[in-house]
Formats: sequence, structure tokens, C-alpha cells
Amino acid sequence: MVLSQGLHGLAYGFFFVGGQMYTDRVAGRDIRASAQSFTVLATAGVGMLLSSLIAGPVVDAFSTGQGVNRVTDWSAVFLVPVSITLVGAIVFMLAFREKSKEELDAEFRRVA
Repeated sequence: MVLSQGLHGLAYGFFFVGGQMYTDRVAGRDIRASAQSFTVLATAGVGMLLSSLIAGPVVDAFSTGQGVNRVTDWSAVFLVPVSITLVGAIVFMLAFREKSKEELDAEFRRVA
């Protein structure tokens, strides 16, 4: 339990704080606050809403019995978010290409 909480802290730091730092770096000065607010909405709002809607059916799918006789295969339950995370990480590694400062400045000038 203690180890999982430590890993959760690292994940929080890398994902949320890293995402905010990246957003701060790539967003123009005039839209920076809106971009960071959108990032929080997407992760802490929509992401948590979707995950809460998915979690119940996932637990039900890996549970048998009713009431006090209900047994849940928690290893299988936790493999679902692990699998989703791995797929997301692979897609991110294959699809993400960080733009140079010059490319970002050129895009900003073109939009503005």
C-alpha cells in the first residue's frame, strides 16, 4: 500500500505537473490560462467522469456471486487500467512529435 501511494505521487507529478509545464511552454501568453484550464478540465474533469462510469462495469465483469457471496478478481480488474495506460503510452510515443520553438512561433504568428 505504501509503495503504491509513492508510485501514485510520482505518476501525479509526471502527468499533471509535467502536462501543465508543457502547456505553459507551448501556449501563447494570451491563451496560457485558458489552455491550462482546458488541460485540467480534460484530465481532472472529463477523464475522471469517464473513468468513474467505466469502473463499475469493469468490476461487475470480473465479479461472481451476489451480496456477501460476491467475489471479485481484483488482479483482472486492475489489469484493465494498466492495459489502457500501456496502449495510451504506446500511441503517445508513436504519434507525439514535439515542435521546435521556431515552429511554435511560426504557428502562433499564422493564427494571430
